[in-house]
Amino acid sequence: MHNTLSFILAITVLPGLCDASCNSTSFDDLPRAIIPFSWRSKPIEIINKENNAYLCRNYDCRVISHESLASRLPGTFFNITDYSNKSGLRYVPMWSVRLIAGNDSTMRSKRFVYPCSLAATESDGDYCCPTTRYFTCFTSPTAINNVNNQLFNVFALRNSFQCVTYAACCGGGTCSGNGRSCRLEDSMQSLFVWNVVSNTFKFELFQFPASCTCKSN
Repeated sequence: MHNTLSFILAITVLPGLCDASCNSTSFDDLPRAIIPFSWRSKPIEIINKENNAYLCRNYDCRVISHESLASRLPGTFFNITDYSNKSGLRYVPMWSVRLIAGNDSTMRSKRFVYPCSLAATESDGDYCCPTTRYFTCFTSPTAINNVNNQLFNVFALRNSFQCVTYAACCGGGTCSGNGRSCRLEDSMQSLFVWNVVSNTFKFELFQFPASCTCKSN
């Protein structure tokens, strides 16, 4: 458990470890790209094709290679097996996490892995409110909002991704009854994103469920 938590903390504080190569870069500084119209699906999006990331705002598209992103941002992108080995956590697909959160009704016909169905060894065994921890990865460029409802697009590479840890309260422990129950608490984790408002791409912090805490209903 100590190694798992150390790895989670290392990922969480990543922005503070960046050198000059991690500084924000302007969309306008990237070379322009002409891409087939059939690749487009949204006015603002990141498209992964041919080992490149194409950043498009309406009719203006720019390009940066996956190799460039990986070399300037070591320790940011992982394949799922490596992240599982480093963190000691089980993987749950991103679409399953969204379905569990009730944000994607179109996926309800798909089979999904509910975190509480994982082996009991995934729980931290806390006496009061056990926490089941797992991780998920952004396996394709994804639009997400931060706590201030600002829109960002998360980068993903062809075979390696940005991953975040999640938590679920799966029952057990002494916190039950008398007007109390286990509730999820969030923590901040960093992701490398395109800020579509400032037109820069850099690390930003986002909230994700991190632990279970006994609270009054």
